[in-house]
Amino acid sequence: MPEIRLLQTEHCSLCDQAFEVLLGTPVVASLTLVTVDIAYDDALLAQYGEHIPVLLLGEHALQWPFTATDVTAFVQNVLE
Repeated sequence: MPEIRLLQTEHCSLCDQAFEVLLGTPVVASLTLVTVDIAYDDALLAQYGEHIPVLLLGEHALQWPFTATDVTAFVQNVLE
């Protein structure tokens, strides 16, 4: 099962919203959803610190804001 990662951090209301979008997106149920707090990874913090929340699927990124429709299209395009 492919892994999709939500890059986020604590006390981030946009990250909470992104997580709720993911929970309401049926295609995500076919993936392993992993949340990653970038505060504990210097490389991720440097790369994505001002852009979170961000979804990563392999080497592909989808930046906020995104809807369930955006996530579905993103996943389908990456996995095709």
